[in-house]
Amino acid sequence: YARVTKKTALGLLARAYAQGAGEGLTEDGKSYWQRAKEVAEDMITNKDAYGMYLYDDVSDLWAQANNRNNKEALFIVSGRDANNESYNYVNCNNNLFTYTICNPYKCSDLYTRKDNQNYYLGRTNNNTFAPSKYTINVFDPSWDKRWENTFMTAFGTFSMNEANWVGPYNANRIQIKPAMITKYGMGEQFKGKYIYPYVDMSTTTSAYGGNQYYPTGVWPKGEHSGDLSKLQQVKNVYVIDYPVAEDDDRFAIVLSREDKTAEQKAKSIYFTVNINDLFDGDQYKTAQFDGTNSYQLYPSLIKFDWCYNGVVGNHMQRRNGDMMIMRSAEIYLIAAEANQQLGNSAAAAQYLKPLRDRASRTGVAPALNTVDENTIFDEYAREMAGEFNRWALLKRHHKLGERLRLYNSRAAKFFDENKHYNRPISADFLQQIENRDEYGDNGYGTTPSKGY
Repeated sequence: YARVTKKTALGLLARAYAQGAGEGLTEDGKSYWQRAKEVAEDMITNKDAYGMYLYDDVSDLWAQANNRNNKEALFIVSGRDANNESYNYVNCNNNLFTYTICNPYKCSDLYTRKDNQNYYLGRTNNNTFAPSKYTINVFDPSWDKRWENTFMTAFGTFSMNEANWVGPYNANRIQIKPAMITKYGMGEQFKGKYIYPYVDMSTTTSAYGGNQYYPTGVWPKGEHSGDLSKLQQVKNVYVIDYPVAEDDDRFAIVLSREDKTAEQKAKSIYFTVNINDLFDGDQYKTAQFDGTNSYQLYPSLIKFDWCYNGVVGNHMQRRNGDMMIMRSAEIYLIAAEANQQLGNSAAAAQYLKPLRDRASRTGVAPALNTVDENTIFDEYAREMAGEFNRWALLKRHHKLGERLRLYNSRAAKFFDENKHYNRPISADFLQQIENRDEYGDNGYGTTPSKGY
């Protein structure tokens, strides 16, 4: 399990060719873009022979049941399984999700579950990485399910009826009081009504790790009985169907991709925050602008928030799911990217189409009339947001500085074209070699030579 296979090697070869193409490399008189195209297209054409798979529906890619042994994975880092003896022999843990998810308890009078007692979301106390305005706006949720499969924007609480924890079902309701209506812009018609739990969580002691917290099921909209037999099973408890209905009383806070007026917000039983209102230009606001702590909320990346029996580490900050270093969708993206660079826009669109269609709510995505370099950048963002490949993509196209100036003014102020296209060399490494001055530090100023 998690070993390198032929499809792993070929996938990494396609990636290496694409990266080298950005440096102008050639092989036997052929550009590396041509080589990247050939490898990627061969993998796609012969995908069955290589065992390469693309899910028909993007929601299956991110289903919790498919985290282990994901069919689309080409290369993974295998997380610790608390129900497997191997847990005892691997000393590594993953708390990445705590950095990418926001803390709805910042609105503690409305979302009452403390961040260190949230058996559903986990311990949401780091809150470091939020998507840029570009990353948010590149999605069109009206047709693209990758939006809700990438970001959580609706925040509900939980019950633990099956486990008989945290009190009975009704004890986990939140009553809407007059002060909340005034503060959060809810309609007067909701005074005295309740926000109910969204999911029921269970717990068990794992064979080798700590306590496990995982969903029993989701409470159907409008179901307030607390009857466990009414629970519904979903692919991923963090993927909330888009759009959220105005009367869906399972959510306390909803971040709206579409701008809503105060009158429109008042029609919803939950606190509605326009995502655009979180920004001042292309940067997040850093202080209250509406009399609430909504400025501390943001669409939260959920690709690393796993929730099933065996994935939780020794406390609620650890979730040790499998992480994909590379997956099949990237091969389609590389095929499209290489074709675009070689001047074949039609072929590029052909390779983007399967990714877009499987993400479409209707099964067929809007057609791409032309594919240029920006189209490639946008499609990478929609498909691979948060999966650690953006820097490499923009580096090979020599667009880091330009894109930062367009979409991230704060980062652009610190970007240095002379050095930031290369990673720094570790000072610890340089101090342990005799020829560090000759080896260089890639231009970061700690050695006389860059090394290249």
